[in-house]
Amino acid sequence: MTAEGLKAVMVSTTHAGIKDSEDQRNAADPIWHNHYVSLGSLPGSPCGSDPQVTAITFQSPGDVLVSKDKAIMSNLPGKFTGTSPPPDGKPVTINPGTNVKDVVSFVLKPIGKAVCVTDIHPADKVIKN
Repeated sequence: MTAEGLKAVMVSTTHAGIKDSEDQRNAADPIWHNHYVSLGSLPGSPCGSDPQVTAITFQSPGDVLVSKDKAIMSNLPGKFTGTSPPPDGKPVTINPGTNVKDVVSFVLKPIGKAVCVTDIHPADKVIKN
């Protein structure tokens, strides 16, 4: 997280089951990719006290390299404008800045159309350049 807190987060993730990044070939492609996301709580959210994804980029800003238990994110812009994943494709601008405050691991828990962010824990070791 940056000084913008949950409203502007840089995320690296891998998953199959949904094509939410232009870097994936299809929904079954679990390639590592980045997103810029906004997290928050919406009225009637099924996430309870956990934050949920309220905006996400379809594009994958910057680069991510994952090797064993290390993830390196680089070339991340301080502000990014793209679109949300299809079928909506609505314009999305997220402005996290470049002052990284926290690095965490998390679990995504889809509930209906909501994507809840659970099990948030600080990363074991963080190296900032």
